[in-house]
Parts: sequence; C-alpha cells; structure tokens
Amino acid sequence: MTTTLTVPADEHRTIRVLAVNLPEAQVAAMLRDAPPAAPGELPEIPAAAALLNWPALDTRHTALFAVRDLTGVGLTGYLTEGLGLEDAQIAPDRSRLAALDGYVLILLSRAFGGQAVTLDIPPALTLIGTYREKSAPVLFEPLPAGGAQDAPSGKMRKPVSDAAMSGRVAMAALAVMFALTALLVWMAG
Repeated sequence: MTTTLTVPADEHRTIRVLAVNLPEAQVAAMLRDAPPAAPGELPEIPAAAALLNWPALDTRHTALFAVRDLTGVGLTGYLTEGLGLEDAQIAPDRSRLAALDGYVLILLSRAFGGQAVTLDIPPALTLIGTYREKSAPVLFEPLPAGGAQDAPSGKMRKPVSDAAMSGRVAMAALAVMFALTALLVWMAG
C-alpha cells in the first residue's frame, strides 16, 4: 500500500516525521557525505531529496538523524522542546514515536518552498505523523479611552534613518575641519 503525502501551497508551521527504512550503513553514508552545517543550523542533507524522490525539496529545512543521538531528550522531547510542538499534538503517536530506534527524517513545511505537492512516499520511508505547530493567538487590545485625543495634529515626521544621521555627522565633521583649516591658514598668513 502506497502512502501519499499531500502538501498544500499555503501550508506553514507543519512538521512531518518519517521513519527511514534503510540499512544503518547506507544512512550513515548519506550523513557522512553531507556538507558541514553552520553553528546553530540544521545540516543540509542532499540525500533527503533523494529519499523522498523529490529533487526540488529544500533540504535546509529537513533533518536526518539517528534517534539514539537524542540521548536524554528522546524523539518526543526533540519534537516538543526543540521544534515547539505541544504534547497534545504528539500524544496520539507517542508510542509509535517512542518505538522508533533507527533513523528519522524530519520535514518542515518550508522544505516544500510554498509549492503544492503530492508525492507517493517511497518504501524507504514510513510516515509516522504530521503535526502542526501551535502559534500564539493574536490579541488586539482596545486603546485606552481618550488615547487618540493626545495624538499630535498634522503630519507625523518619519524618524531619521541611521544612514541620514551618519551623513549629518559626517557633514558637521567636515564643516569643523574646513573651519579649523581656514583658521590655521588665516593665522599663518
């Protein structure tokens, strides 16, 4: 039975966890061939695109690692503490996630580049779960009574940019240097 992965074009803040069903040596070779990651960033794993059989995958937004490397945190801790999922999101799959002992592939929504995608998941991968990050609700507080009454009338001035301020300081410094040069020339003459 083939599992289909459907990603809508407007998808955001969604995380997919897939088990990798390949020999450990093969996955270790994929990781060994990956370029080194910058500090604080996920390593780019070009093999992730090959695993999913979709060359357009932005592998900067994927992670491929051995579950055993998550010592002390575990996969559920990585998902909740590292990726910001709520416990309630992963609760239905907690036993499946805890049972994983090989390699996993994590796909973030950004890996699909905002494109609508429908893919057949190859036998080398098993979709364990799809989770949506919770975002804080946006609250609009009412303005205090009379708050708009104190606003200045007329057109508001834009704040001066850093570049404009630097230009003004440079002009002032040049004016002072010209004045001092003129004073020195006058005193010498």
